[in-house]
Amino acid sequence: MNLTIHPLTAHRMADLDAIFLAHGCSAAKTCHCVGDRRGIAGDLFAAALPFARKHGTRLLEAYPVDRAVTGSPDSPWFGSLSLFRPAGFDDVACHRKARPVVRVALNR
Repeated sequence: MNLTIHPLTAHRMADLDAIFLAHGCSAAKTCHCVGDRRGIAGDLFAAALPFARKHGTRLLEAYPVDRAVTGSPDSPWFGSLSLFRPAGFDDVACHRKARPVVRVALNR
């Protein structure tokens, strides 16, 4: 699959509408974070970090699910910890089982 990722801007709203209105796309209508199940989450994630850096973001914090932990919640919209660690996110806290808090500094 050839995937091109663009930031969602007012100019691209018609593209988003096309996804949500597509026949057979009920998952996107209830949750637009279906990239993990479609195998594109890594591509979306890889595009998000340079975009955030380019627009002045200095620090990102996330609350992914650690699927390696027994009994981890089935909450794909938070993202899997396996996406965050290779991108340089470090664990900074863990207040609930299988739900670490991770951060990365985006030096310009």
